[in-house]
Amino acid sequence: METITLTLLQIGLGTIAVVVAIAGVMWPRAALVLVPASFAVALAPIIITIELFRQVAEVGDTQTILDTAGAYVICSVALGVVVIGLGIAAIARALRRG
Repeated sequence: METITLTLLQIGLGTIAVVVAIAGVMWPRAALVLVPASFAVALAPIIITIELFRQVAEVGDTQTILDTAGAYVICSVALGVVVIGLGIAAIARALRRG
């Protein structure tokens, strides 16, 4: 149950992070606010995942960690790359506009 909830949280927060980053690209005047906000939202699933893994490790259920860690790491890295790319585009567009 915990992994399903974590997966849904990661998908939901990842989607919100990408939408906020795209909004930063679309509205250059708001880029300086939206880019850090998208980074903060993108970091939330990582923090939640670390907390879940800590709780599972305390119980001693390392198999759950081994089964899910790879997928969460790949998703987090992919989300980070997308948000960073959109953040760079948003800041570059904001600087061009002046």
